Amino acid sequence: MDVIRKLLKNPAFGLIPFLVFSFLIGRVDLRLALLIAAALSATASLVVKKQSRLIYDLSLITFVISFLLSFFITPRMDEFGTFVLIEIIFVLSLIVSRLSRSKIIFRLAKNANSLVKNYLSESFRVAFQTQYGLSIHLLLVLAFFIFSTSDAPFLNRLAVITIFQIILITIIVMEIMRLHLLDRQLKKEEWLPVVNEHGNVKGKIAKSVSKELKNKLMHPVVRIAFIYKGKFYL
Repeated sequence: MDVIRKLLKNPAFGLIPFLVFSFLIGRVDLRLALLIAAALSATASLVVKKQSRLIYDLSLITFVISFLLSFFITPRMDEFGTFVLIEIIFVLSLIVSRLSRSKIIFRLAKNANSLVKNYLSESFRVAFQTQYGLSIHLLLVLAFFIFSTSDAPFLNRLAVITIFQIILITIIVMEIMRLHLLDRQLKKEEWLPVVNEHGNVKGKIAKSVSKELKNKLMHPVVRIAFIYKGKFYL
């Protein structure tokens, strides 16, 4: 379970339910596909700590809204139109979350240590990448609707969904690689304890980062004093 939680800390994995949904749509019933994707998002949200589950929560919200809409709007739309509608809902949820970034961070990271804020920042960074990646994809979809004159619309629609999948996979792979490189770098890093004015340790920070902060944080110091030939050395 700990290994799974460690893997799911990667916020980009919150995009996996959408990948699964993109493969299921057209192959199984729409509502069943939505329920499967929502179940994946909900399960991850229960396992992952709140500071790392922004994308999972947004995925869950998107699938729940889409499931409810499937009883009213989507019966009049084909599967491709439904897919695009769900993508639009997700992009809008990403935009709203980024506009509410300061409120979300204040609520979740209030009185929390810097590690929690770092996890939130990671989630918002992935949200930013996903928002812009899918916004570009939606522009391609718009171009498809406007300019498509192909006699094989199925192939064009398949290409659009494939591009969607490539965008998500690219974001996930890039985030995995980035975190892997960061983890390797941190293992080589020298860490310094951070203390408050009473000398109590309240955290730690990388030595390279501490140098850049220039005395903004306090670290425990051991001073050695000795006397040699009548002289006092400190």
